[in-house]
Amino acid sequence: MRLIDKFIPASGPEARAVSVTQLAQIFAGDSESSLTDFITYVNEGLKGSGPVYSLIAIRVWALSEVSFKWRNYGDKKLYGNDRLRPLEHPWPTGTTGDLVAVIEVDKSLAGNAYIYRGEGRLVRWRPDWTDIILGVDGQGLKRVIGFAHWPNGRVSGNPIIATPDEVAHFIELPDPSKHFCGMSWITPVAREVDADSGMSKYKDKFFKNAATPNLKLKIEKQLEPEVRQRLLDQLAARHEGVENAYKTILVEGGADVEAMGHTFQEITFGEVQSAGETRLAAAAGVPPVVVGFLQGIQAATYSNYSQAMRRFGDLTVRPQWRKIAGVLETIVPPPAGAQLWYDDRDIPFLQQDAKDEAEIRKTNASTMESLIRAGYDPDTVVDAVMNGDYSILQHTGLVSVQLQPPGTENPAPQPD
Repeated sequence: MRLIDKFIPASGPEARAVSVTQLAQIFAGDSESSLTDFITYVNEGLKGSGPVYSLIAIRVWALSEVSFKWRNYGDKKLYGNDRLRPLEHPWPTGTTGDLVAVIEVDKSLAGNAYIYRGEGRLVRWRPDWTDIILGVDGQGLKRVIGFAHWPNGRVSGNPIIATPDEVAHFIELPDPSKHFCGMSWITPVAREVDADSGMSKYKDKFFKNAATPNLKLKIEKQLEPEVRQRLLDQLAARHEGVENAYKTILVEGGADVEAMGHTFQEITFGEVQSAGETRLAAAAGVPPVVVGFLQGIQAATYSNYSQAMRRFGDLTVRPQWRKIAGVLETIVPPPAGAQLWYDDRDIPFLQQDAKDEAEIRKTNASTMESLIRAGYDPDTVVDAVMNGDYSILQHTGLVSVQLQPPGTENPAPQPD
């Protein structure tokens, strides 16, 4: 029996409904929560910010192309079997791509994602409704002893308690202020998100309020309050809003119109906004040219785009696949002698890498052929080239193209 089972009822209506506080006290530990303003990140980030949505969408579209296989530790060969079924169909109508998309969206917004292996299917646990329960080992060090999840929100009853082998916990980046929680990539650039939202509001106000710089109307004499208000109402009705933009203003009686504020060109609006987008892209690990941001497009060439896609694949996508595969082993244990791995052989945006890999293999084959012809042992040649360690090469003692022992005399030519 697992230690945690002693404190969780095995059956009945109270099964797995131990309070987090009780469980933490039992193990002399505490608990850690994911991002508490998850809904703010959802509403103002994913749903309220075009750049944030675009970056998360690009990451989701790229990552969800993957399929998972078992990989042998020895020969690194990939294979599949029925044990992968929970990942191929995690829930009714769900696919591997859907599972990865759910994980990625939660990781990006909350810094944490939780997948629980329930009865016959996998279940996404909302990160802000999930706690990590910590205990203390014999050396006084904190460790994860379980997870607590409120299925209908924290205000409704006791949580479901799960052991570490029942929950796959994914993090985007480690949160230095906590032991086991992750941190959203949006957190360091939250000010950029706010600034981008502010600039979008500015554009909206610009078009609603005449789509021109603000105007100051100067009149030589003092106006009665009623007259002043009537004049303002008439100006608003005739000249404010997109439909009234650029209409001619007729003034008389000593009135003078003067422009106030700045135009888009004067404040280099596009440059300021695109600089913020670039900082968001850097935090998300997505090159600007890949997501289609202005600064990326301005510098785009075919060569730059190919290099950007390679950087995106090598430093963002593949590390995420490795992390996801490693964590999923928690709830989908691999066969003996194997590990869960990603299969990227049929993913279109990585085909350029496949072409480069073919060129590398061709070069390696040519190098092996040259070394074998020079008299080196074929087995050591393969090991040396594949491992990049030429110190392990062993010579056979044979030389020349025919690999004859030194001193061997060629037979005399026979007369016709």
